[in-house]
Amino acid sequence: MAKSETSFLEYKGKPLVRKGNTLYYGDMNDPFVLMLSIADSHEVHGVQIADKVTVQLLNTDPNVNPLEAIVKNSPLDETCKNPISIHLAATKIAEEQINKTASLDLPEGIKQLFQKELSKKEQISLLKGVTISQEQLGTIFLYASDNGYKFSQYRFSDKPKKYIGADLPSFIHLKDDGTIEHYGETSLTDGQMKEIVIVSGFVLARILNNGTHWHCFYQNKNGVSGKESGQYGSKSHIHYISDSFGISLDEIIKGFKGGICPHSKVHIVLNDK
Repeated sequence: MAKSETSFLEYKGKPLVRKGNTLYYGDMNDPFVLMLSIADSHEVHGVQIADKVTVQLLNTDPNVNPLEAIVKNSPLDETCKNPISIHLAATKIAEEQINKTASLDLPEGIKQLFQKELSKKEQISLLKGVTISQEQLGTIFLYASDNGYKFSQYRFSDKPKKYIGADLPSFIHLKDDGTIEHYGETSLTDGQMKEIVIVSGFVLARILNNGTHWHCFYQNKNGVSGKESGQYGSKSHIHYISDSFGISLDEIIKGFKGGICPHSKVHIVLNDK
């Protein structure tokens, strides 16, 4: 008797099989498959649309106890060579970080920026002497989002011309003791990578806009390094500017794209690096 061959619906080269309200995605020859359980749904024009789905990672090893086959917390180890495992682990890490960031409190002066109409003078007064952490910077964006603001980001980096096109690693870090650590393959020496870090400049601008008002928190190399003038210029800091400063949003975005920062004496000190 000829052996029957079963064909399955595939998504990105992997089988996708449904049995009732449970879907299985992945190849059983791989270490893991994804199990999606539809816990709740509603009907739209005769079609059931899922409202709540539970996603679990299943170990396909037949020797594993079925009660232990569900991997609730997939660690970033060898098993994460499987793209599904990487995605689930990364999603879990991201959710935990977002929840942690959202739980942090903000200085009252920063909250008021998004709550009421304020003049340039009032904004400068509210932010005078304000100190935040890098994590609280993320809290600002989440808080603004909860108050009807949309987020956008602009980045500019300026590397030495002689290294343009070089096989740079993904990450270079100049440590406090002057030594270099990097991630990713490169033919550059530690001395060359150190030069890139020291000479290169950058601008990173985050803009929060509700259609009527906008606020911008931006940072550059000298500011983060505490190498600027002013009362707080010697400390690691970010800058603040808004529509109340009399500059158009289009103008500052054009500047940021070219590595040019607007003038602002408002320094928000970062209490960690």
